Amino acid sequence: MKKNQTGGSSRLSYASMCLLGLLLAGGIFLFPGCIEKPAADGKLGASSLRSQGGLLEIVVVMDTLQWEGPIGEALRSVFMEAVPGLPRDEPRFKLLSVEPRSFNRFLKQHNNVMFITVFDDNSPGSKRMKSYFTRESLANIRQDTSRFVLGKRDEFARGQKLLYLFSNNAREMIQRIRSQRNRLLDYFYQAERARLTARLLGEGRFENARLGELIQKKTGLQLQIPEGFAKAKTDSNFLWIREKGNPYDRSITITYGQYSSQEMFDTAQIIRWREHFGYKFMNDNPERRAYMSTQNAMVPLEARPVRLNGKFAMEYRGLWMLKNMSQGGPFLGYAFVDEKKRRFYYVEAFLYAPTEKHRRVMFELESVLHTLKY
Repeated sequence: MKKNQTGGSSRLSYASMCLLGLLLAGGIFLFPGCIEKPAADGKLGASSLRSQGGLLEIVVVMDTLQWEGPIGEALRSVFMEAVPGLPRDEPRFKLLSVEPRSFNRFLKQHNNVMFITVFDDNSPGSKRMKSYFTRESLANIRQDTSRFVLGKRDEFARGQKLLYLFSNNAREMIQRIRSQRNRLLDYFYQAERARLTARLLGEGRFENARLGELIQKKTGLQLQIPEGFAKAKTDSNFLWIREKGNPYDRSITITYGQYSSQEMFDTAQIIRWREHFGYKFMNDNPERRAYMSTQNAMVPLEARPVRLNGKFAMEYRGLWMLKNMSQGGPFLGYAFVDEKKRRFYYVEAFLYAPTEKHRRVMFELESVLHTLKY
C-alpha cells in the first residue's frame, strides 16, 4: 500500500506551484531533442499499415537473460506496478517480452514497442540489439553517458510509438529506469490516451455534442463526451453526467467555486470538497444516509502534479463509497484553477462495477477527462 501524499503547509503562490508541479510531472516534452518525427512527405520507411495491439500493452525487445534478471525486474516494477486507486491490484501495462531474433513482421506492427540495449553485454541477444546502432551512434553514446533514450514514431507502422533505452552497463540501465519512471510511463500513457480518445469519439462521429454544449454553458469548460452519457443532476456549481449500464455504471462530475489559496489542492481539502458535494447532491434524499464519501482508510488518496492539455493540474486517485457501505469503487479527479475567473474546479470520473475489473474502463474515463479545455 502506498503512503498518502498530502499537500503540506507550503505558502507557494499558485503560479509558483504551477511551475514546480510541471517540473515534477515530467511533462509531455519528455526527452527534448530525442523525438524523431516522420518525414515531411508522410512516407513511412517500412510499412503503411496501421499499428495494432491490446490496450496498455507494450512489446519489449531485449535479451532473454536480461529480461529474467535485474533489468527485467526494474522494468516490471515500473510498468507492471499496480494502478493506484483501484480496489484490486491491476498492472499499469502488460509487457510482452520477445527475443530480438523473434521480433518478426507481425510484432513490428504493435502499437507500443520498447527496445532495451546494454552495450557491455555480449550475449547473442544483446549483440543483435547493438547491431541496430551505427558505429557513430555507439561512439557518441559512449562519450555522452547522459544519453539514455530515443523516442520514435511510425517506424514500422502508422500510429506506432517506440522507445529505445540504452546504457553502457546493467547497473546504469536499472538506475535510469527507476529514476525516470514517471517520464517513461507518461510517454506510453500519452500515446494510449490519444489512440483511445480517437476510438471513443470517432473524430467527432461518436461525440455527444449536446452534452458538450451543456457542459460549456453551465461550467465554462470544454469536454468531449462519448455517446451513451446523459445529464443526471445539475445545480448552481455542480453538474453530474452518467452512463448507467450493465456491468458498468460510470459518471463524471464537475464542481467549482471561488479560488482562495493553493491549500485547496491539499488532499485533506479535496476530501472535504468531495464530502460536501457528495452529501449535498449525491445521496438518498431525504435521509442522506447513503451519500458519496471518500474511502481514505482502505486506500489513501494519492495525489500528483500533472499537465492537463498543457496546463497545471493536480491528479487524485482513490476509492469512493456510499456512507452506508452499499456501493463503492474507484475515482479519478483533477483540480485546477481558471486564473482569469479566479475559479477553482474539481472534475472527477468514478465507476461502479463490483464484479468487473476496473483498469480499462477507468483509463477510458481518464482519456475523456484529458480532452478538457478552458
